[in-house]
Amino acid sequence: MITGALIFTYAVDGDVVFFKMNVSTSFESFMIKKRYTQFAELYVALQQSFPEIKLPSLPEKHLKLIIDHTSPEFAFKRQTALNQFVQDLLAIREIENSDALIEFFTSDRIKV
Repeated sequence: MITGALIFTYAVDGDVVFFKMNVSTSFESFMIKKRYTQFAELYVALQQSFPEIKLPSLPEKHLKLIIDHTSPEFAFKRQTALNQFVQDLLAIREIENSDALIEFFTSDRIKV
């Protein structure tokens, strides 16, 4: 079971922004990195698996042609919004053991 998660920074790689997150389970703590697209995929998977549950809103997607996703201002705002999304998701007891949630928070580990 995931007991906590916090996006602590972001990293830009070319035109892609990765959000780095500390994750805690009942047994260990580790770091992962995720793109916005992966948060969106998690949201869709949870909507499909739990249609009866009102999920928190995913921060809005913006076209790269209009907004520079790699700008520090935009990336920090998105980091803050995704952090709130993560905290709100983890507060929903009905989804805490879902395969999609566990897979999201335990994949893409960063080696320290």
